[in-house]
Amino acid sequence: METNILKTLNDIFISVFKDKTLKINLDTKQTDIPLWDSLNNIVLISEIEKIFNVKFSLDDIYELKSVQDIVNIIKRKK
Repeated sequence: METNILKTLNDIFISVFKDKTLKINLDTKQTDIPLWDSLNNIVLISEIEKIFNVKFSLDDIYELKSVQDIVNIIKRKK
């Protein structure tokens, strides 16, 4: 399950950050992607919610600092 989530997330990251060479993994942090700022974080969350059919709470959003955090929240909500 985690591998499928990660693959889908990678596609979302490529789309949101408009970088076809982007390769994320569980260790990827927000600071590793220069364009992952507060505005793009909103776009990213919106796309993740649509694709995975989940809803992030404000607490979830504050918790997001890495790809691992995103995966954990998705798994928790599925």
